[in-house]
Amino acid sequence: MPKVTRRSLLAALPAVALLAAPKAFAQARPQALALQAAGEPRRLPERIVGASLEALIEHLIDDPAKVAAVARMNLAYCRFPGGSQSNFYDWRSGHLDFRAKPSSSAYVKFWAGIAPRINAAFPDGVHYEDYVRFARAVGADPILLPNLETSTLEDQTAWLRQLASEGIAPHHVEMGNEFYLAMLNDPDSMARWPNLAAQQRTIRRYADAFRPYLPKDVKIATQAADEGYFAPASRGAPFVQRLLTWNNGLKAEDWFDAVTIHTYCAPENLTDETASDTVAGARSILDALMAHADDGLAAALAALARRVPGKEIWITEWSRRGGGYGGAPEPLTDAVLMHAVARTHFTVLRGPAVAMTLYFTVSFAQATPWAAFLPDGKGGYMPRPQTLALGWLGQAANGGRTYQRFADPGATRVPGGGKLNESYSPVEAGLFRGGKTTLLVQNAAASPRSLQLPPDLASRPVEIAETLSPALTQQGRLPAAPMPVATHAGVDLPAYSLTRLVWAE
Repeated sequence: MPKVTRRSLLAALPAVALLAAPKAFAQARPQALALQAAGEPRRLPERIVGASLEALIEHLIDDPAKVAAVARMNLAYCRFPGGSQSNFYDWRSGHLDFRAKPSSSAYVKFWAGIAPRINAAFPDGVHYEDYVRFARAVGADPILLPNLETSTLEDQTAWLRQLASEGIAPHHVEMGNEFYLAMLNDPDSMARWPNLAAQQRTIRRYADAFRPYLPKDVKIATQAADEGYFAPASRGAPFVQRLLTWNNGLKAEDWFDAVTIHTYCAPENLTDETASDTVAGARSILDALMAHADDGLAAALAALARRVPGKEIWITEWSRRGGGYGGAPEPLTDAVLMHAVARTHFTVLRGPAVAMTLYFTVSFAQATPWAAFLPDGKGGYMPRPQTLALGWLGQAANGGRTYQRFADPGATRVPGGGKLNESYSPVEAGLFRGGKTTLLVQNAAASPRSLQLPPDLASRPVEIAETLSPALTQQGRLPAAPMPVATHAGVDLPAYSLTRLVWAE
């Protein structure tokens, strides 16, 4: 592999040309935007880009068409039994065991209401043994979330002992899910997890009991809150203060290898704009989301890394929201969601402590607004733009690649324009080397660009050259429609696009 230096890149990537509107500027020369290497190359972990694949929410692992669709994404990680349901999972029956009280939180009551239907849909339960076979089929490594909420140490240790006897003990263990949220202020959960110190004591007891039954190279993660990434409108409420101060006192200790963080932020926390069916409205929402995925996420990850130096950061859930909005239509367009996926990953990939990132969630449930795939009418599934973007990132980043960030240091950063003082770069790119070489370029600007390739890449035949540029305001769930791009004298980058170039080994 030729050595990539800042000097060679400066010479090789001199410009990204801004193409003017044909009538007003038909005779004008394109305005050059320098695209340069930013920071040092980073050797990525063998696995990094993954997703939540929820086996207890839909028939996923037993559907060959869904397995095939997920396998094409080349995801690195998945989780079992999932998110909040992990805290109420019975490994012996393979079912959920929620028992709501009149005083329980609305979130516990929600789960208690749907758990009987989930259990009925899987009369034999869903077991880790089944999930491991699925994970192997799609090429992902399963992360185990034991039940530290409603089970006992003895019962969960017996589970790990059984998995070890079957030769399928996990290599990554995420110790429970979102104890800082306490099932959204549930009284029983609050009593179990009153503060960070109580959480750490409990998690350590379980971790010490599990280790004899885990592989020697196992990595165990404790939990951290999201460093305020959710951007609360009001900081005074006691429960909000709990979340904002949860990480105070968190420090690196030798009994854990990583910390988990979940990074969700609803658009209404960032901007008052709600209409995405107009260019101005969609642009306002895009600016706020992009700035938070750029400046805001980088700040949250840096803050957590300072608390636990030397530990890995696992982003085991993230999206622009979780499973919220119930059955209501998605208020954001697929184009905006695609750009949020791309920019989040570009930010994560430059964070040296981040060892994994799992998008929430890759779902086929068509009744939900967050379905990641659409039926293709032939018994298979088509990815939506944001899902295909995630697949492109999985194919490019997983496999022990070397990642080099590119940006335009001379360009004016775009203000988020919302409730926070954040901004983002309009063009971001990443070059992945190792095996196949992949260049991903995000143009989040309203104008097309023209990219000149480095000489070592321009002289090689391109195996794949395609771009995703769904209309910013187009409503409804869209199938991804990548279009080919020409690479003869450079690469045209459409407005609001994500472009992929792949060269063979």
